[in-house]
Amino acid sequence: MAKDRLEKIWNSIRNNQKKRALILALIALVGVMLIFATYYFPDSFTVTEGEVSPETIEAHQTVTFEDTQKTEASRAAAADKVGDIYVFDSTVIERQTVQINQLFKVWEDILQLPEEEREAKADTAIDQFGIKKETAIAIARLDSITLQALKSQTVQILADQWRKGIRAGEVETARKSILDEVYLKINQAEYVAFIQAVYRIMDLEPNYIFDEAATRKAKDEAGQKEPPVLTTVYRNQKIIGKGEVVTADHIAILTALGYQRSKEPYIMVLGIGAFTLGVFYIFRLFLIHYKLKTLEKENQLQLLLLLFLIMLALARLIISIDISAEAPISELIAYLIPTSAGAMLVAILLDKRMGMLFSFVISIYIGFLCDGKVIYTAVSFLGSMAGMYGVSRFSQRTDWAKSALAIVLVNTWTILSLALMNNSSWTAVFWGVMMGGLNGFISPILAYGSLPILESSFKITTSVSLMELGNPSQPLLKELLLKAPGTYNHSILVGNLAESAADAVGADPILVRVGAYYHDIGKLRRPYFFIENQFGESNPHDKLTSSLSALILNAHVKDGLEIGKKYKLPQKVMDFIAQHHGTSIMGYFYHKALEEAGTLEQVTESDFRYPGPKPQNKETALVMLADSVEAAVRSMHVTGDKLEFAVKKIIQDKLQDGQLEDSNLTLSDLKHITAAFTQVLNGIYHSRIEYPETVLEAMKEGMDTDEADDQQPAEPGNDNPRFEGYFADGS
Repeated sequence: MAKDRLEKIWNSIRNNQKKRALILALIALVGVMLIFATYYFPDSFTVTEGEVSPETIEAHQTVTFEDTQKTEASRAAAADKVGDIYVFDSTVIERQTVQINQLFKVWEDILQLPEEEREAKADTAIDQFGIKKETAIAIARLDSITLQALKSQTVQILADQWRKGIRAGEVETARKSILDEVYLKINQAEYVAFIQAVYRIMDLEPNYIFDEAATRKAKDEAGQKEPPVLTTVYRNQKIIGKGEVVTADHIAILTALGYQRSKEPYIMVLGIGAFTLGVFYIFRLFLIHYKLKTLEKENQLQLLLLLFLIMLALARLIISIDISAEAPISELIAYLIPTSAGAMLVAILLDKRMGMLFSFVISIYIGFLCDGKVIYTAVSFLGSMAGMYGVSRFSQRTDWAKSALAIVLVNTWTILSLALMNNSSWTAVFWGVMMGGLNGFISPILAYGSLPILESSFKITTSVSLMELGNPSQPLLKELLLKAPGTYNHSILVGNLAESAADAVGADPILVRVGAYYHDIGKLRRPYFFIENQFGESNPHDKLTSSLSALILNAHVKDGLEIGKKYKLPQKVMDFIAQHHGTSIMGYFYHKALEEAGTLEQVTESDFRYPGPKPQNKETALVMLADSVEAAVRSMHVTGDKLEFAVKKIIQDKLQDGQLEDSNLTLSDLKHITAAFTQVLNGIYHSRIEYPETVLEAMKEGMDTDEADDQQPAEPGNDNPRFEGYFADGS
């Protein structure tokens, strides 16, 4: 059951392109996280405070981290600077005033008694107040106004002292102060003793109360305002030496670097994974927006993700190399990361716009690997853009040299500029420029050397391989020249025509030229059945029926595909073989068949049309038009305005027949194509040139130019019925 289930899952994945693309993306995601894991996770080195270090440890990366112990100490010190917070309680004075009133109420009641009874009553209050008898008698003999005045003074002295704010530990000190104050404010000794007695028996309480909650909040706020204490450790910096005693500071640094296997490195790797998911999503939106088919073509998606991982792995490997004991110099090795190579490969193998996005994303990741320093991101991205520009219109091998020079210049300029901004040392500038310049030479070499391998492995055709196919020394082209020289020359002319038009309409000129060279290789099977290879001999079609002639002409497309497959021509070139006639009709043989049959019903038009498909892009459409135009114009011997009219008429016929409906060519493109064809054809079929006098003198001894022209094999003209078949064949 488990085996059947696994087989079912495998078949589901194998038959679903979207699932395969998702799996590729997941593999790439895991690859990215593993690469960064090697950066964030060093070898384990677990020690405890107080132990002796068994080895010397150096930082494998530059890291800035918070020293939590120092941060806590700093915040605790800031909190300690905040004093206790007290709250003034105004009700305390009110309560103490009530006590004074109650104590004086005893004597107010005594004063209400007859004089002969006051002294006896006063004796009962002596113990309560702790005063002498003479003091009690003196107070008992007072009138009520004087007693009220003493009470007011008693309240006032206490209130003045308590308004200053009395804390819990200051109550007795404050009591002593008001006792002393009585001596200053009251003149008579009996009054002083009485008021002091009142203060002594009173239950005094503090009115400046400690607010624990407010104090705690203020201390916490003061501590939080203190910034964290950050410590920076630079790559290759010695952390702890062999034989040294491990301290708390050592533990903090080792933990930040991941030697102690703290949770931070795991979080960092997860962050990289989340960032990568976002990058993949942006890539997908980019492909959809620009209608690029990388998502649909699995080989291209595989190549893109492979280059992505290779560049990250190379970056990780290079930055791990130590070139100097000084950290600021050693880290300059990052300028050697060949991001430009990856960008150039993506631009050549896939798409230039994709190459721009690729270089930008890779440069960001390089910044991550270089301790988050934006200078390495800037140099990487700008150098990549320079490299891509050098090969953006790749047409010859010298473009690689131009690309190398562009990278060297841009890297040098960028490194110098950033060095001035950062006030770097001249030593650092020198080594930085050296690394950036060396990168300019390494990247193109790396890209050029890996290009054939990637082309072959992922079955992608580039301008490099197309240039090789366009070399006349190619075995198939040599065979075409030997067995079908007329077709060979015709193909060369078609290539010239189509290439000139490709530049005018934004098509790929190299692909057009090479496609034109191979579009008629099917004629190698029966070259003598095509007029350009007959050279004045009898036409074998004169002895064949129209339907048989149509089958022979039709077969050269099928034969061409078989030959192309045998010689392992890339699919881009095979498309020209299949599409260069589209579904055009072989007009001459179709009309001849109508004449032979006598009625329209006996002739099936589809039997006289090429199998197609119609041209699916600008490039194959250009070769179709150039094929028809070159053959027709060469047969008609027209120049000047008549030539332009003929070109327009041929293109118009293809348009009206629907042959261009899948090619993405616009009416504006057709105007540019007409102009380009006319210009090239006028250069080929120009009027007779004026020869220099010395040449004319030499020619008089033999034959003149008219005689020389007359000696050339005659070609069919407009009045030759063979022309119609020739033109209908498009060759």
